[in-house]
This record gives sequence, C-alpha cells and structure tokens, in this order.
Amino acid sequence: GIPNSQAAKLICIINYFTRIFTDKETTTGNISFQRKVLTKRINWKKLTDVPLTKLTVNHEELIEDTDHHCLQVDFANKMIGGGVLGHGCIQEEIRFMISPECLGSLLFCA
Repeated sequence: GIPNSQAAKLICIINYFTRIFTDKETTTGNISFQRKVLTKRINWKKLTDVPLTKLTVNHEELIEDTDHHCLQVDFANKMIGGGVLGHGCIQEEIRFMISPECLGSLLFCA
C-alpha cells in the first residue's frame, strides 16, 4: 500500500483545495513566485566589508501566521520542495504541506 507519509501528504493537499473552493470569504488574495539566480559566482570571502541588508527575524509567530507580505524561502535542498511529492518527510516537505500554495513553485523552479 501507500506509505503513511505519502497518504498524509495527499490528505493535506485534498484538504487545502477543499478549503479553498468552499470558503471563498477567507481564501482571497494572490500568490506570486520569483526565482532569483546569480549570473556570476561570488567570492564571499572578499565581501567582508559589504554591509548586509536589514533583516527582521520574528521568533514569536509561526510562518503561516505572519503578515502576508512576508517571504517564504526554500533553501533546505538543492531542488525546490525536496522530496515533497515523493517519500521525503522532513523540514522542507512539511513546510510545503503546511502551505500547499508553495507547490506551485515546483512548476517554475524544478
């Protein structure tokens, strides 16, 4: 049969789309994707004097409860989503199941 982790993922995806199509009042908005690629290799050791951009870290809220202007960045695996559609069931795959709208990124970045 189907492994428990894969069955749970399928249930998450079905539940997500059930909510999207039945609760139109709370499921409004847009999803946008951007892929940023470096065009040349960076020597990070030479950049010790370059100031970093301002960054705010919020450790008091869950990602899914933060402001809608926040970014979700996937960097846990060289392939976006990791094994989210396969047997993987760790940090990255869990993140994609909690926020299935991230699955759309597989179409653009895989």
